[in-house]
Amino acid sequence: MDDVGSHKALHDQVNRLHMRSLIDSDKREIRLLQEMYLPDGDMHSEGQGRMRRFRWANIDDDGTQQDMFRDSDGEEKEEEEEEAESKWRMERIEREKFLAEQKVIVLFLNNFLVILSFN
Repeated sequence: MDDVGSHKALHDQVNRLHMRSLIDSDKREIRLLQEMYLPDGDMHSEGQGRMRRFRWANIDDDGTQQDMFRDSDGEEKEEEEEEAESKWRMERIEREKFLAEQKVIVLFLNNFLVILSFN
């Protein structure tokens, strides 16, 4: 009886691990498809998302709570965001150049093989 229970538990664990690996591979595939087909900035996971607002129980409503969450370093954050975005765009351009070069190489090799096959 104990052997059957441990076998069932092991089977359940293997099923969970298998499902988790399927989900992870699906997420990777979705991310790749999004990168290929969606324009820059249209990915759901990009951007800051919504701004969360917290309410503290021991603070009066006289405006001090809003001061806590105001962005005092707005210019610095904007510069950092612009820098990160330009870095991301440069990486994307480099990746696209690399892929285009690979396509040219493959076409050249295919043409070379066709020429060799005629000789």
